Amino acid sequence: LQMAQNVAQSTVKGGTAEGSAGGWRNHYYLQNRTYVRKIEQRCLREVGWKLIGAETGTHFLFDLQRDPEEEFNLFSLPQDEMPQRHERLPGEAVAIAEGMAQRMKERADSLSDAKGVEIAARVLESVGQVGR
Repeated sequence: LQMAQNVAQSTVKGGTAEGSAGGWRNHYYLQNRTYVRKIEQRCLREVGWKLIGAETGTHFLFDLQRDPEEEFNLFSLPQDEMPQRHERLPGEAVAIAEGMAQRMKERADSLSDAKGVEIAARVLESVGQVGR
């Protein structure tokens, strides 16, 4: 376990996990290409939240504290289908998705991940449309 805590970069199912060493990391940045359809995806996982962006324009936002099974995609779930435990959304989800997408873009840029920057920009554009 101590060795795992000291690793700042590791391979995770064909992608890379990024974060700062020492205890629980503040975030993970993951690069992924789906197995069958070869769709490029990027993920930012923070304490309590997960944002997944895809080059296809299908994005996902999960509140991991209230929905640990990742059943409700808050990025696209209509308000009338929102479960009772998510009553504070979607307003907060829009702000969270926007902040996470910006951090995803910054992380991709710092890693010279051009596809990640492109995907994060698409997520930011989609967040802007959801927030209107």
